[in-house]
Amino acid sequence: MKFINNFKNVKSYEKLFDTLYLDMSDITNVDIGAISLLLSAQFDISFYDFNFIGKLPLDQKSHEFFHNSGYLNHMRKLNGESFAVNNNHDLILKLGREHTRNESVGKAILQAVYFLTGSRDNYPPAYSLIMEMAPNAIEHAYEENKHWMLGMHCDEENKIVSFTFTDNGTGIINTLNRKYPVELRDKILGKNVEVLQDAFNKKYGSRTNEINRNKGLPRIKKISEDGKINKLLLITDNVYLDFESNIGKLINNKFAGTFYYWEIDLKCLSNGK
Repeated sequence: MKFINNFKNVKSYEKLFDTLYLDMSDITNVDIGAISLLLSAQFDISFYDFNFIGKLPLDQKSHEFFHNSGYLNHMRKLNGESFAVNNNHDLILKLGREHTRNESVGKAILQAVYFLTGSRDNYPPAYSLIMEMAPNAIEHAYEENKHWMLGMHCDEENKIVSFTFTDNGTGIINTLNRKYPVELRDKILGKNVEVLQDAFNKKYGSRTNEINRNKGLPRIKKISEDGKINKLLLITDNVYLDFESNIGKLINNKFAGTFYYWEIDLKCLSNGK
């Protein structure tokens, strides 16, 4: 997260230069989470009219992972041409600004289910999960330049589909509508882990004070508890939550945004029926 935070901070230099060079040639290990965070940060920076050039990893496995992930679908060569990309199961979708894109999310889920079963069926729990995360990002996380990103990776060897959801807003804790004395106490005592866990247990309301608000986080937790997804992880502000192991801890490098990771497999599909 330290690199991502430093990377996003270049926005403060928008008047000094307009092109960023990303040298990733020495990378030897990468996953869909890292690529999603990087591309989401690039998209966030692009609002300030920065351009990006650079090199992909020299390591063959890492290079292929970048190439197959869909990352290059959002990049251009120096001459302005698009990269040639493989037609495979992997997908990174640059979604949202002021609204969600239900059709694109639905297609991604159909693709994931087809990979696992060979049938083009819907999977409502996964769709509901993303439809809870996206409005939280658009309605509460930003003042301007609203956006979020969905990542997906199909693991042929282990027959699982990994998903990521990323936004670069203010983080969940900062959107909670808590009274000032409680907020002050929590900050002094460093209780952000407990605060976030309470939010998923529906202790706090939202800034809008509407009756139906803040039901999204408990719904996300319930989908995980019911075994309809696996290995749900969350990083937001300075907190890391592992829902499956019920582990929460503070992290050294605060993330200005929200990052989710989860997986689905055949057992999840069975639990979700």
